[in-house]
Amino acid sequence: MHDALLEEPDDAGRLVLAMLCYGARVATSRPRAAAAHAVDALASIGLVEEVAGFFVCPYRVTPMTGLVVVADQPSAGPDAVAPPSNITERLAELLPQSLAGSFADVGCGSGVLAMLAARRGASATGTDISPRALAFAEFNCALNGTAVDLRLGHLAEPLHADEVDLLVSQPPFMATPPSSPGVGFFHGGAQGDELALELTADLARVLTGEGLGVLRFDSPGLPGETLSRLTASLDGLELSAFTTMSLSADMAAIVSAELEDPTLGEHYAECAPHYRRHLASLHGGGQRSQVLLLARRSTQPVVTELVVDGLPRGWEPLARYRRGVEAVMTSDNEIDELTVQLHPGAIVVYEEDLASGDQKTWLRLPPGSFGAHSELSIDAVELLRAFSVPTRVSKVAEQGLTPIAELRAFVRTAVHRGLLVLA
Repeated sequence: MHDALLEEPDDAGRLVLAMLCYGARVATSRPRAAAAHAVDALASIGLVEEVAGFFVCPYRVTPMTGLVVVADQPSAGPDAVAPPSNITERLAELLPQSLAGSFADVGCGSGVLAMLAARRGASATGTDISPRALAFAEFNCALNGTAVDLRLGHLAEPLHADEVDLLVSQPPFMATPPSSPGVGFFHGGAQGDELALELTADLARVLTGEGLGVLRFDSPGLPGETLSRLTASLDGLELSAFTTMSLSADMAAIVSAELEDPTLGEHYAECAPHYRRHLASLHGGGQRSQVLLLARRSTQPVVTELVVDGLPRGWEPLARYRRGVEAVMTSDNEIDELTVQLHPGAIVVYEEDLASGDQKTWLRLPPGSFGAHSELSIDAVELLRAFSVPTRVSKVAEQGLTPIAELRAFVRTAVHRGLLVLA
């Protein structure tokens, strides 16, 4: 992208965009006329430096969702404050367009999610253990005219009990060999998910009674194997984990090594196989899962893991899923009066192994859904067909397809798995 922007050396706007937003290096002999004046102006305020015959910007400027965010270049070293990433964008999609109450961005970095929440009406707080991160966040709040309460400290420790209505976090999540320094915003411990699990264990303290925690991290092992690591964090929480495949061990090792040595020199050549060996030594032999975790306080701790093709997206589907889960965690009489329907866009797929003749029936959901593809029995297909349009559970019970106790259990499970939604 930055090569295309640099095709016109006299175009000041394109040249500035290439340096500030894409990290382009511009030869000191290249800018002419208005472009040269623009570079001089940036240099005068410290946004551009001259290094070994090139103009470079030591920072990354990112436009995002109506904000302008300044952070370090990702390759700036172990204490770098990362610019917004595609994961930041996915988490931003999970914020409602209108917010009320209290919001916390734990590990806020440059402050993006906290600023978005404040602009949408929340009383927003950002926490980070890095003074440099909070300095960037303070600058970005001033730059964007947004008020955020910034607090220095480890994970949720700066937050008070029962303080937060909506908490969002993307803790550092990549596994780090014990002998490697790692990069603060990326590496989260020997397993990679230690910080995420530590934060999860503290959510019951900081969330309000109706509060929701949303965490995005990676965990060792294949999708479907995260439950055992989350169980220790269950006290006082109801957890829903959506998991899908993450980076391969080879790609994760390359990314980690490049962050330690952006020159791709000798240190990079040493780091990449070192990271690869460490990842291979973990549970799953280097396979990792992306996790989107939803957490609520609950007097009946429970954890559900749903294996999905891609992590779910969007606040409205999230809110609808949460309303459904809360609705089925009630009495039998209340379940009977619920009106539910098949997940919009769901299709039944019949598969046959041509070699063995084995047959399977699946319910497949649209990509990005808050729900998991599920293998079905013939009886389950008939029950789902009964809810193909919005229907009260008691009405389906009258059809006599299955005993009422089994129907209630089916509805509870199907809503937790996203196969049925509230109408």
